[in-house]
Amino acid sequence: MTSYINDYNGVVEKLLSFENKYYNELMKGSISYYKLYPIIRTNFYIHLYYIVNKLDYPYIKNTKNVYNISKYILNLLIGVLSFNPYFEKEEYKSIFFTSAASRICMNGRYFDKIHEYYINNYDKSLVVEKKYNNKHNTLIYSRNLVYYELINYKGLQNYTFSDVENKEIEVFLNMFSCLIEENFGINKNKINHYTNNLLRKCLKNIKSLEFFINRWKPNVVFLTQASYGQENAIITRYCKKKHIKVCEFQHGYVGSDHLAYNYSISDSYIDYLPDHFLTYGQYWSDILKRYPVNKVTIGNPFIDMKLKLLDNEPYNSKIKRILFVSDGNQTNVFFPFAVQLKEYFGHAAVISYRPHPAERTKFIMNYKHICSNLCIEISTEKDPLNDMIRFEHIVGIRSTMLFEALPFQKSIHIYENSYSQGSIPKKIGTRFSTTEELYENILRTKDKPINDKTNYYWNMNWKKNFRNFRADVCKEN
Repeated sequence: MTSYINDYNGVVEKLLSFENKYYNELMKGSISYYKLYPIIRTNFYIHLYYIVNKLDYPYIKNTKNVYNISKYILNLLIGVLSFNPYFEKEEYKSIFFTSAASRICMNGRYFDKIHEYYINNYDKSLVVEKKYNNKHNTLIYSRNLVYYELINYKGLQNYTFSDVENKEIEVFLNMFSCLIEENFGINKNKINHYTNNLLRKCLKNIKSLEFFINRWKPNVVFLTQASYGQENAIITRYCKKKHIKVCEFQHGYVGSDHLAYNYSISDSYIDYLPDHFLTYGQYWSDILKRYPVNKVTIGNPFIDMKLKLLDNEPYNSKIKRILFVSDGNQTNVFFPFAVQLKEYFGHAAVISYRPHPAERTKFIMNYKHICSNLCIEISTEKDPLNDMIRFEHIVGIRSTMLFEALPFQKSIHIYENSYSQGSIPKKIGTRFSTTEELYENILRTKDKPINDKTNYYWNMNWKKNFRNFRADVCKEN
């Protein structure tokens, strides 16, 4: 295992080789007509990926203090009274399973930057939204919205496991944990505990998820992170059983090292993946060669909207405006570059550090005092494209924002390691391995870069593309 430490693509390849080698064993266990492996596969592999690569784990658990408990209770009361799925008894042509994480404030109301444009293309659609940071935003643009967590509130429709099914789960998890221990050297008892909790948490919602899909009778379901398994694997499998099309919008970075979009098996696993994956541009469709799903190039309406509002101002040659964008995994390696670069530039540069949304709380806890002492901004802007517009230089390792910088004509600077090598094409930006190299690259930049392949990454004809796609899906149904 040690030979794979900090070899990010190596770990992915080893996991896919493991999956291929033990395919028959992995796909044996099932409850009802749901295979167990697709439910835990991606979540556990990403968890294992963090352990093996010794990456920073960005998430921090919500503490049970008075504020968080009050926020949870208030959110629950609002949901029960105003956004209760049990009140929605009509049929809907389309259902959008979304997350409150994708909402940003626009003109005093919260707008879903991924789905809102597409929701409006359907006459009758229902939004089923998961909470983010233990809450939802109530002043929203979306019509016909319910809270996902109320689908099985207080376990009213918990799936009850028979003795045979409990034994089936036990046998599967024991087999899985033994194989992981044998191949990756991770203690099987820790694996068993983690996967058992994950699996049972998802399976308990089988009845409630099936109940609402049957009640709403959609023709098509748009499912955020459909390829990530867990409850989404259950939703996808059941929809396919009912001949309902399942689609997933690209919501961020995907590539040959992203475990949710790379598989060494297909066959019966296809039943747990969406029918269509709707990408930002042809590049993303081309790069996912091990993702056995139909890729459809659509575009990104939010970027399209932001570009139309952009003022084409020249670079400020006196004051450098530099934004560090974190991917949340390598903060202890990446953040020191911001600190050292500030020392190089002093007052001749404005430097802002944008934590990944998942690590924001943890980052502020660990680094706020350093940033304050050195006058490094910590970005609090929820909309990443607003940050993009403010700054001229974008620095990162692996982030969608490095690609988003292309249509905005920003200078892109990428820290060169095995993580970025497998993620960011060489044609994008300049590379650096030391702070001095980064400093010199920034000084050499005089004008806005022009990239003639922007449309390869970001298709700007999203309206036409989605209209054509929707027509094709209607024909399939």
